[in-house]
Amino acid sequence: MLIDEFEAEHKVQLDRPEVVKRMHEEFLSRLSTLDEISPIAQIARERKGIVPMAVASGGARAIVTATLEATQFRPLFDEIVTMDDVTRGKPFPDLFLEAARRLRMNPSDCLVFEDTGEGLLAAQRAGMAAIDVRSLVVPGVADGPFPRLRRKKAMSRRCAAPGPSPATAFSLARWRPSAVPGSRCS
Repeated sequence: MLIDEFEAEHKVQLDRPEVVKRMHEEFLSRLSTLDEISPIAQIARERKGIVPMAVASGGARAIVTATLEATQFRPLFDEIVTMDDVTRGKPFPDLFLEAARRLRMNPSDCLVFEDTGEGLLAAQRAGMAAIDVRSLVVPGVADGPFPRLRRKKAMSRRCAAPGPSPATAFSLARWRPSAVPGSRCS
């Protein structure tokens, strides 16, 4: 999707396999620069073994797995669902529905921690409660129609089917600003 937009905007044709390969290499080379998002990581740690939990990510399995292992979050999750497991990614509900299926949970009993508008829409389409965690990544950034969607009701749910973007794991980690080229964040 981003490659499509880039090609259209710049009127160029990219070697997609090469671009994806380089993006993955760059991502993997920066895994040590991830910082956890403490409030969300704490929820996952506290609920390990109490409720079934899954990662439902639009990222490639190799990237998601490497991220979870590098951040030591992999043992917290019963299932990992990635774009390699479904036909359609977010904003379609397929990732979340597959996570619920693997956890043997009703989608309506699941809670999604999400950091993208597309993921929040996917959660809604899957019939799942969702919490918008973008303000925990960059304070004040929660936008769109879903900020803190159904928070009270959702917190009482039995299942967590988290959905990260490729740059995060269960929305548990974020890049250290100094590790992102051109970043002006502190």
